[in-house]
Amino acid sequence: MPSARELMDLTRKAIASLLRAVSLQEQVTLICQEIERIAPDIIAFILRADEQGALRPLAGSGLSARQIQALEGLAIDSLYGIADDALAVGTEDAAQPGLHDLGVSHGAKRFWAAPVRSGDGRVLAMLAIQPQQTATLTALHRRLIDTCLPLCALALEREESRTRIDRLAFYDELTGLPNRRLLQVRAEQAIARAQRDRSPLAVLVIDLDRFKRINHALGQPGGDELLRLVARRLEEGRRFCDIVAHLSADEFALVVPYCDAEQAAASARCLLAALSRPCRIADVPLGLSACLGISLFPGDGQDIDTLIHRADMAMQRAKACGLGRFCFFSEELKRSAVELSLEEALRVAIERNQLRLHYQPQVYFKDGRLRGVEALARWHHPQLGDISPARFVVLAEQCGLIDELGRWVLHEACRQLADWRHRGLAIPAISVNLSPSNFHDADLPATIARTLAQHGIRPAELMLEITESVLMDTNPSFLKILREVHAQGVLLSMDDFGTGFSSLSHLHRLPVQELKLDRSFVFDLEHDGASRTLSDAVLHLGESLRLSVVAEGVETEAQRRILVQLGYQVGQGYLFSAPLPPAELEAWLAARPGQAKRLADALIPD
Repeated sequence: MPSARELMDLTRKAIASLLRAVSLQEQVTLICQEIERIAPDIIAFILRADEQGALRPLAGSGLSARQIQALEGLAIDSLYGIADDALAVGTEDAAQPGLHDLGVSHGAKRFWAAPVRSGDGRVLAMLAIQPQQTATLTALHRRLIDTCLPLCALALEREESRTRIDRLAFYDELTGLPNRRLLQVRAEQAIARAQRDRSPLAVLVIDLDRFKRINHALGQPGGDELLRLVARRLEEGRRFCDIVAHLSADEFALVVPYCDAEQAAASARCLLAALSRPCRIADVPLGLSACLGISLFPGDGQDIDTLIHRADMAMQRAKACGLGRFCFFSEELKRSAVELSLEEALRVAIERNQLRLHYQPQVYFKDGRLRGVEALARWHHPQLGDISPARFVVLAEQCGLIDELGRWVLHEACRQLADWRHRGLAIPAISVNLSPSNFHDADLPATIARTLAQHGIRPAELMLEITESVLMDTNPSFLKILREVHAQGVLLSMDDFGTGFSSLSHLHRLPVQELKLDRSFVFDLEHDGASRTLSDAVLHLGESLRLSVVAEGVETEAQRRILVQLGYQVGQGYLFSAPLPPAELEAWLAARPGQAKRLADALIPD
């Protein structure tokens, strides 16, 4: 008889293995080993029941290969057939009902098997022993089995719970497919193999057409049934190495290793054909279709998140083309992705004061005296480098950031002018470009007034530049705001004049003090008589309206000379200086002969 101490020791070891979270195989093997240690005359083994009720050898080192083969796949009912938990008995007479022949070479031997039951009564496994020296079951054997049955049940139920938790964490409960989390793990492994083998890999994202409409018509049970059907059809054609996952709602993903563009296109056609097969959902005949997007490793991305995102972008493009289509991720879509990321980066750059202003001088042709500077926004992206203003200003207009950009430029330009004044650098005036949409902000006059007061800038030292497109703005609030700004004493300039909507009938309504001749006229002055004629006309128009006129884009001495001959007094362009950061503008000023003296007499522009 085993002593109480021995049984307690067995229990303690089994519980300790559970606490160490060792594998189920190790836990049940330990139980079998402890049984055989306490009773060396028997062989112990455990047969686990699968989902179909068939038994599979789980633990027990004393069985021969032939015995294991004989036990594999047995039905539980073949080992015991009585209602209670009495031990089933194997015998030499294998023809007796409910008995099993282990098939040892020198004749069959008895073995006894008891069911391992869960808390809800299900049979999880059979714990079996085979005495080597007796044909009957002894009290020792019974006591060992009685002690080990709850330990086996505890180990098996714990494994069931762990499996259930893993399924909840890594599998979609509705379709049974891997979820995004498990896809992430398996796909990264597949990508690592593709990188190592230098082999292609494709990611496909599938989205059902009209799923919301179907789900609404058939109800959630019908929608769920449809998603399960789609999951089965996606699983049907997959290879062993392919990964199918349910991402969300009606969106699925496939990771297909060793798949180039041509093979991906063929796979897409097969999948769309399989999904389009007629079906019945909730007794309603349905014709299905789906759209599919494809991205390829390594060209479209180096990690699964990027590849899925770009396949999804391609899928959205396919949907835009109609039902049942597929589309590859392309350079055009890549540019769209870059623009989206650039939009967010611009938003952050404005919020975190990561933009910078450069300043381009405006000078008098006659003596080179400084008239003022124009503030021009510059953006250095940490990864993409310098982004052209022509690009990010248009982006700001498209994504609704242009008002924020205008306010930032206004504040920073006034701050910089105040700093120069504080350090004794008498920059006469500063010009700031604002978008027409800024003048639809009813708070703009108050914003300008607060900014000027905050930095101690006089209104006449600030010039706001607006484009000719405002001439076509018939909104009464726009003109009201423009006049309120002008009433503060802030000067207004019409930028790029002569290229857009120039019209005296509109121009006379605006309280502007300056016109800026567009650089396109200046560029052709030397070789195009029409440019000279138009430039002359703009100057005379400005003079007739008592407006100052500034020529932009002056790059050569010949252009300067022609402008002077036409009667222009002020110019701006690379002939004098490129737009400069504050420190470089200060150095430019210091290097100009007599500039310090001239600045003292030039605090207010003409």
